[in-house]
Amino acid sequence: MTYSIEASVHGLAVYKIDEYPDTSVLAGQNRKTVVDFYDTLELAKADYPNAIVGFHDPQNHIDGSFIGNGWEVHS
Repeated sequence: MTYSIEASVHGLAVYKIDEYPDTSVLAGQNRKTVVDFYDTLELAKADYPNAIVGFHDPQNHIDGSFIGNGWEVHS
């Protein structure tokens, strides 16, 4: 599990990056969930000292390429 601290309209947002559970239709894919908001980086880092500071893309996407009218899935 990873955390990131990112700018938001509410100050700084802390996100948890993990995987969807086996019970989800997105099982095994990465997900990004808001955990909390902070006014300063110092406060956020105090609670989440190992968090990545800045935008973090969990790369939640379909393996493949969008071609023409649909997805070409690579196996």
